[in-house]
Amino acid sequence: MRGRITITTLAERPELSDVLWEMPDGRPEFMRHDLVANAYTGSIAEEFPEYVLVATGADGALAARGLCVPFRMDHPKRGTLPDRGWDEVVVWAFADRRHGAVPDPVDAIEIAVRPDLGGLGLSGRMLGAMRANARAHGFAEVVAPVRTSAQDHEPNASMTHEQRRPNVSRVAPGIASLCVNSRSAERRWGVLRSHRNARV
Repeated sequence: MRGRITITTLAERPELSDVLWEMPDGRPEFMRHDLVANAYTGSIAEEFPEYVLVATGADGALAARGLCVPFRMDHPKRGTLPDRGWDEVVVWAFADRRHGAVPDPVDAIEIAVRPDLGGLGLSGRMLGAMRANARAHGFAEVVAPVRTSAQDHEPNASMTHEQRRPNVSRVAPGIASLCVNSRSAERRWGVLRSHRNARV
């Protein structure tokens, strides 16, 4: 699996839908108990397959997945990224699709890499593919919620607290820093321009 990696959308590889959630992802335990994630995440692949990325090796086995949803931020009741983080954006995205609202940015929800393939730069490739896919769909912007480092050990720790901690990994193994713990009191959003000359 450490050879050639191919990244496509799930819409292009619908046969991978059945194994998408069977892939080991190394995510911290607290992330498995988020009510919004449990209610909506499985449906992202069904409703937004053109924004779900899958990475496969030469043997066809799933190596990584990336979840995105388009949503409308230019809305009278929105206008800014929500304090509740990706949880609320996911709810917005499903409501927007249901009501036919035209989305403006894309939200990068998650990048998950198989634990045995960690350290190979696959998360970075998936993030680049997310930006390229957003650009291909006509979007100029990808937003990404960022969770605090080591939050799997202290799920309620604030950004300020985490920034003061020395020698802590900035990304949990197998999970790119695009995930937010919905119970955390503080959120930080990153905006990734999807054009080629973006600064990330």
